[in-house]
Amino acid sequence: MEPTELYFITEQDAAQIYRENEGIVEYLREFAMERFDAYMVLFLSRIRDSPEQRYLNLVKQQPDILTRVPQHYIASYLGITPVSLSRIRNRVWKEHKL
Repeated sequence: MEPTELYFITEQDAAQIYRENEGIVEYLREFAMERFDAYMVLFLSRIRDSPEQRYLNLVKQQPDILTRVPQHYIASYLGITPVSLSRIRNRVWKEHKL
């Protein structure tokens, strides 16, 4: 993983920011809805798509993740074992020349 900085504010400070900046409430609502939609797509993909299709979707939608995140985390995200991910990667490489 990469070095990360985490920022946080207290609940009281957040409430004050909401009162002083009306636009931020709408922005945060939209952000929350976008995240909900993304999680719903991921959830439905786990039901509908094969592990290989989920991997291909990840390659297409977030190719940089493959070099930035350890393979065992990617496998977990896809709902498969690291061994299965390795097999899928090899098969995809041979079939699609990725």
